[in-house]
Amino acid sequence: MIIGNQWDYTDQMIKGIILVMLTARTDTSSLIPFGMGRRSCPSSGLTQRVVGLALGSLIQSYDWKRIGEEEIDLAEGTGVFMPKAKPLEKACFRNKKLKKGVLSAGT
Repeated sequence: MIIGNQWDYTDQMIKGIILVMLTARTDTSSLIPFGMGRRSCPSSGLTQRVVGLALGSLIQSYDWKRIGEEEIDLAEGTGVFMPKAKPLEKACFRNKKLKKGVLSAGT
């Protein structure tokens, strides 16, 4: 039933939408913030590529060291995105072996 501009979603419709999202297996189905279907973000493909390149650039440009010697706690916290119970803490140091300006357009 449509009232003005609002839909009256029943539990059955919501379960159906979630089932379609889980079985679609599209590129954006794993990233809900970009949306799916007709109202999906038009630049979601570009965003996925840029995030991968940015993460790769960070990993390559810096040397990463653990803070502390205790074992990494893999317990899950509460929340929608399953955060870690204790966040992972790392310290980054500039990679001395990397030439200056290799990963940037400037000098």
